[in-house]
Amino acid sequence: MNRQDGTGEPGERFRDTAQVDLRQAPAQAVPVRDTQVVGAPPPPGGAHPRPHAGPLPSRRVPAEEPVPAPADAAAQMRTVQRHLDEILAAVPQPDPIELAVLDAQGLLCAEDVVSQRALPAFDQAALDGYAARAADVASASVEAPVELAVVGESAAGADAPSSIGPGLALKVAAGAMLPAGADVVVPAVWTDQGTARVAVQAGLAPGGLPFQVPVRCTALPAP
Repeated sequence: MNRQDGTGEPGERFRDTAQVDLRQAPAQAVPVRDTQVVGAPPPPGGAHPRPHAGPLPSRRVPAEEPVPAPADAAAQMRTVQRHLDEILAAVPQPDPIELAVLDAQGLLCAEDVVSQRALPAFDQAALDGYAARAADVASASVEAPVELAVVGESAAGADAPSSIGPGLALKVAAGAMLPAGADVVVPAVWTDQGTARVAVQAGLAPGGLPFQVPVRCTALPAP
């Protein structure tokens, strides 16, 4: 073809390489896609309308339905105690060894140790107070204390056996031997701490904790 820009010599011919390349290239099927660019001018010869002029319909993905649990799932569940038993059963058991008592500190006993005598050897008080009978102090309160006659005093440790009867009390220290007939120890702070007679201000259950705690309030002076 002749050059049309006027820069070539007259009669100079140029090869149209595009036509040669098209003839040499193998024929391929070019897919035609129905596309439309927003804002672009329509193609010459009129635009082909899209099959769907409006927005594409949204596709709803069905929600996954929960898989029902088997009917015997509750029966297959293991309890915490069963898990613990299986774990302890899998732990290797060491062979027991014999050691002196002082060398066995911090170790576990391979079998129960049973003392040949009772420890302590007698009923003892767990705190300082007055040994008495629960029936005598059952109705005691701060507003209506119960007075008992104090028949003696017992120090900590083994002592000569003693006993008390109805309406009597024995002053005891922590670790002291309880007298026969006593089934409670009234804490000293819940009494007036008398020596000949004591006013008990709280009732206790036999061998148990007090079920009524006295409260003393002191009025503060006005500022």
